[in-house]
Amino acid sequence: MESRTRDLQEAYQQLEAAQAHLVQSSKLASLGELAAGMAHEINNPMTIIMNYVELLLDEVENNQEAKEYCREILSTGHRISAILKDLLTFARQDSQKYTTASIPELLDKVLSFIIKRLEKEGIQVKKQYDPDLPFISVRKGQLEQVFLNLIINAKDALLEKSASKLKGREKILSISISKQQKGSAKFMQIILECA
Repeated sequence: MESRTRDLQEAYQQLEAAQAHLVQSSKLASLGELAAGMAHEINNPMTIIMNYVELLLDEVENNQEAKEYCREILSTGHRISAILKDLLTFARQDSQKYTTASIPELLDKVLSFIIKRLEKEGIQVKKQYDPDLPFISVRKGQLEQVFLNLIINAKDALLEKSASKLKGREKILSISISKQQKGSAKFMQIILECA
């Protein structure tokens, strides 16, 4: 009887864990749909703005200052379009297959999404990546989501610390990626450290 009760408790705990995982997956899927919708909604007016600026550029042929302003707007518009494209790719993570990728490049891409927010909170990012890290086969969107969650959690931890212990001190998020080996197993170690 005792053994059966233990088995039932374990089965119930596994069921609870599976349910929590399904809820989290559902939330991430909804977030992906929201991000894709927002990216499309922003991209359409952005395209119109850039088309008008290109037309305006032809109109201000003799005005050097106005031409510079137009070029700056176009440059910023292209940057926004690239961010939107990355956001759409990020949102479509479920449909992604395994591809070969550089982990430092993926991590830097995710950092580019959130770096302004970190700077606004007074958080410095210090990176240390081993040279010649290998490319590995990953599902990029899912790994980017993991990195984003880790960085956001680290940011929240730093802000919580700074409210009490780190008041007046620098807030630093250190990120390191290194090659490791245990026996014949080779792997990459990624450490995010708050100080």
